Amino acid sequence: MENTLKSQIKPELMFLNYEASDKLALLEQMSDWLYEHGYVKEGFKHSIIEREKVYPTGLKLDSIQFAIPHTDADMVINPGVVFIQLKDRVEFTEMATFDSKVNAKVIFMLLLHKDGSQVELLQDIIARCTAEGFISSLEEAKSPEEVLAIIGNE
Repeated sequence: MENTLKSQIKPELMFLNYEASDKLALLEQMSDWLYEHGYVKEGFKHSIIEREKVYPTGLKLDSIQFAIPHTDADMVINPGVVFIQLKDRVEFTEMATFDSKVNAKVIFMLLLHKDGSQVELLQDIIARCTAEGFISSLEEAKSPEEVLAIIGNE
């Protein structure tokens, strides 16, 4: 199976107009939901929060800002991509920096099943996100069906 955003995104893992006060609250809330629904193991929350501290996942490409938090594959039971459209932007630290900030409204939380599987998926997500209008369309989407249409899963 190909490892692309289109192949990994699922309507049941889409959260639109989601409220979180900050990055930590977002990661905790989503981790708890994923654990309760059998997608991740008990240590996922601690693992993703600690990984975000060491390897930030915010991305800023010109005016486009989003984040792609993820952690080790051994914490995942059911792979996929969690799509989160936030009601209000949340600050992430920019990837490969510790001082530059990204104010993201769109989050792609990767649930990776195999170590190393993130490379192809990350490349696909970043390529899509750099397309004109992609992130802004996702920021405005009103339903999972609309998100799937934007991604190309009609």
